[in-house]
Amino acid sequence: MRTLGLAKWLTLWSVLAIGLLLLPLAPRPAAAQTRETPRLVLALYDSSELPKTEFLPTRNNLIHSLAEMPLNYLGLRLRYLDVNTDPLPDAAEMRNYLGVISWFQDDQLKNASQYLGWVREQIAAGRRFVVLGRLGAGSDLSTDTPLSIEELTATYAAMGLRYFGLPTDNPLLLSVREKASEMVEFERTLDGELSQYERIQSISPSNRVYLRINRSDLIEGDSDVVVTGSWGGFVLGGYEYYEQARTFQKRWRINPFILFEEAFGLAGYPRPDVSTINGSRVFYTHVDGDGFNNISEIDFYSLSSEILLNRFIRRYDLPFTISIVVNDIDPKVAGGERQLRVAREIFAERNVEPASHTYTHPFDWTEPVDLEHEITGALDFLNRHVATPERPVKVILWSGATNPGVEAVARTDAAGLLNINGGDGRFDSAANSHANLAALTTQVGPHTQFYTSNANDNIYGNDWTGPYYGLRNVIQTWERTETPRRLSALNVYYHIFTGEKHSAVRALHEVYDYAIKLNIAPVFTGEYIQLVQGFQSTKLVREAEASWRVRDNGTLRTIRFDAEQRYPNLEQSQNVLGYWHYQGSLYVFVGQAPESLITLTSSAPTRPYLAHASHQVLDWQLTDSTLSLTLDGIGRKRVSIGNLRPNTDYDVVEQGGGERRIQVRAGADGTLAWSSDTKGRLRLTIANLSVGRQTGLWELALSWLRKVSGS
Repeated sequence: MRTLGLAKWLTLWSVLAIGLLLLPLAPRPAAAQTRETPRLVLALYDSSELPKTEFLPTRNNLIHSLAEMPLNYLGLRLRYLDVNTDPLPDAAEMRNYLGVISWFQDDQLKNASQYLGWVREQIAAGRRFVVLGRLGAGSDLSTDTPLSIEELTATYAAMGLRYFGLPTDNPLLLSVREKASEMVEFERTLDGELSQYERIQSISPSNRVYLRINRSDLIEGDSDVVVTGSWGGFVLGGYEYYEQARTFQKRWRINPFILFEEAFGLAGYPRPDVSTINGSRVFYTHVDGDGFNNISEIDFYSLSSEILLNRFIRRYDLPFTISIVVNDIDPKVAGGERQLRVAREIFAERNVEPASHTYTHPFDWTEPVDLEHEITGALDFLNRHVATPERPVKVILWSGATNPGVEAVARTDAAGLLNINGGDGRFDSAANSHANLAALTTQVGPHTQFYTSNANDNIYGNDWTGPYYGLRNVIQTWERTETPRRLSALNVYYHIFTGEKHSAVRALHEVYDYAIKLNIAPVFTGEYIQLVQGFQSTKLVREAEASWRVRDNGTLRTIRFDAEQRYPNLEQSQNVLGYWHYQGSLYVFVGQAPESLITLTSSAPTRPYLAHASHQVLDWQLTDSTLSLTLDGIGRKRVSIGNLRPNTDYDVVEQGGGERRIQVRAGADGTLAWSSDTKGRLRLTIANLSVGRQTGLWELALSWLRKVSGS
């Protein structure tokens, strides 16, 4: 055993003695701010602006169809309120909200004067308010009476703006005076497309003006039409997005990621992230049951469901969520022994999550539907006749127009079913805009409908009229939602009738073969829905300038900090396993404990940490000599551990179906990368660790001082 010389001992004890004397003077952390940081935004829409036949206006307003996706990306969730029918929340209820967003298309509103007074109250209370399009309350819809100019100017003044009116839509009079292109020409240039004008002047020195236009027939014709400030943000109608007149395709003019981050004051805030598990991109497959009995053109004998089973489920070690329309297998309707046998074989596969696609496949849920039969009846049939007791049906995939009403979603919740479908986001050469991407969910009364991440084969195949290989274009969406921002999970979404067509089968192989080459985190669709539930429930408490406590996050275990070059302080943080810097963002990986503390520092950590993994990590245990962790799930398992000794061999023990001992060499950067095709749960232990780098006497002493002083 090596011993320290007398001189070194004296030096060390001198440092420690001085440190003990200085302990009373050591700085202490700032007092903890234990109030939860609101992530909820009140989204105001006016149902009087929508068609009278609209079934669920919370689905078909501009905030939901355009703004909610980037707001979700920034970590916010929305609650919708119809200003045409619902009372405005009082001050006590508004304390639950970070801010408010409105996106009105006209200037008529019931109780317009009361509404503008409420807007001013929110801004005066320090609540962020984002106005897109019209202010919405130029006249009272109930009385058809214009509001006074004084009321309008008072409301604009609360935003640090002076309002003069003087509207015109004559583009020949308008020109750009000043613009910040990165903000106001995100997906579409303004060249030759100025069409709306009201004279508005920014009068607060703290406001930021991103677009100033001029009206040539006025002596003082400048107008500030895109403005942000400490109160929120304002974008005049016509400058938020562009819509193609013939196809109705939309493109953002404004950069919603920059606008909403600035307007809601989100810079530096953590964002719960459902796209990523331990650095790997979440991947899930779900299949609607349509076409179960279709005869495949591949051999003119096999059912499309048999093609799916034999050529995909049994070929790819990936999780599949497969749904069945009960009518297709019920012997009393269109089924028989062959259909029941195939259905049971599909549900029995270890990589299949059983799901329902209802009993008869309603195409429009706004029409009269026997909900007991479609939801509960289908669930009972599948669990009694097809699924195993160990793996019953727990997921329903909405059929048809995927537009369930309040009672339908309430029934799925009461039955313990996770629900999904709708959304159908895409971003490809035919739908080339972030505007075509979907939010995570939609509000259905007090309930939640969960959206898919990507569009399906029926959409890509033009309602199954061709091209039948259209699903291959989902790869474009995957690429465009990966960089410069990872916006969503990867989702392969199709119908069983894909197995009917040669080109559709080839396209599906192309999609899966592409996916397995990526660093994916494969999950069942039910597990993806639970990630989104974790997004909704996560609570964030800021305890210090660089410390955040994370609670109630469920299975969501990735917290993202954008424009962040710092690191998690692994000594001071709690339940933090590792991190990843990617595209300017910091992804922090937390463990399975119900609460985490993330403390950031400018110093890189020195102890081993989780750099990447393909699945959720369970039972993480790190000591001076060993690191143990468990991975569980379908698909190839991968783990990377950082901060080991470079170019060093480590003893690795795999415990799954049996035990295997191997040696794995850390790379030149000190990262050990391991992978295995072992099925099921696997325990991994890495031995002969040297935690961190070699530590000198001064660093040892200072580290001890920091620990005992709590600084």
